[in-house]
Amino acid sequence: MGERRRLSPAEYPDAAKAAGRSGVRPAEELAAAFERYEAAKRNQAVLDFDDVIEQCSVLLEGNSDIAAKIRAQYSCFVVDEDQDTDPSQERLLSAWLGARDNVTVVGAEPRLPVYATDRRRGEQTDGPQFHRGEAGRPAAGRSGTSAP
Repeated sequence: MGERRRLSPAEYPDAAKAAGRSGVRPAEELAAAFERYEAAKRNQAVLDFDDVIEQCSVLLEGNSDIAAKIRAQYSCFVVDEDQDTDPSQERLLSAWLGARDNVTVVGAEPRLPVYATDRRRGEQTDGPQFHRGEAGRPAAGRSGTSAP
């Protein structure tokens, strides 16, 4: 839920409203469930997948020796289903890459916006996008799968 956008449970209702989200349950109710979930993780000293992504990013960003070892081990990256990449995953990819730009990004489904526009250049396209280099990510063209 809000973790994908690095929102706290308290921030979630306003972010959901600003994004025009509505659902069967009020955003405040979802935020309360989100807070209970976060508290349960803390109480049990466990991490979920989003926490692992976050902690890996923090580790790479804060420890140049570890980052150098990881970067030496992996010379290039392929991101499949790029339209489903959320900000936390993009942060980790950027931390993995460092100053390098050796990444290939692939968009998948023809019905999704990644097929209609080359998001890095703003050009219309007729098929899937394959990019080498240019590791930066624009915000446009996202699917709704990683939104609050």
